[in-house]
Amino acid sequence: MAKIPKHKEVRRKRIIAGIIAVSVIIVILASALAYYLMSMAKYDFDDTRSWFDKKGDAYGLNIFASTNGMGEFSDGTLSFLEGDYEYLFIYEWAYKGEIASDNLVISPLFHTKDGIPEAFAAMRYENSTRYAYFFVDEDWKKEMPNTMLFWGDIYENEKEFSFNEAQKGVYYDKVEDKRGRIRGPGPLIGDLSRETQEKKTFVRIN
Repeated sequence: MAKIPKHKEVRRKRIIAGIIAVSVIIVILASALAYYLMSMAKYDFDDTRSWFDKKGDAYGLNIFASTNGMGEFSDGTLSFLEGDYEYLFIYEWAYKGEIASDNLVISPLFHTKDGIPEAFAAMRYENSTRYAYFFVDEDWKKEMPNTMLFWGDIYENEKEFSFNEAQKGVYYDKVEDKRGRIRGPGPLIGDLSRETQEKKTFVRIN
């Protein structure tokens, strides 16, 4: 039996090790993709109720599902992909006139009966039209049942917040957002009116 030269044996072992490493990476990536697809399969992107996960005594809004796979929430900012562009939406809020008050929580996690009003807003496309979805919890509804929704370049449009049930103790309403890449003021909800804005509560997505 002929003896394989040492340098060729080393090369052969390196090739085998490389093939094994690539195979392991492929298996890991395939497993991760399968797990991701399985985890996403439970969400019906057209059913608002399925956008939420039960987390202890709270409900967590799944950002991927609620934005039709186009958004991500991190560090208080919603990033949103539109074709080749990525938009960053920030949140502004006040509670009884106090800007960025800790007495109002802006978060996709809703504790519906802790006595602290909670709200969140997400963007999503439906039939090529972008909508702003606003979510509030039971504490908000009890404290501010006369919530209004304002939108438009100069907030020329308004309507009463509908409080459609998204989950037990979590409610939503939506409005068309026609702003382009050069954005004006974003839609907002709150217990304010055109006549009275002082010492009021509001949430705006810009």
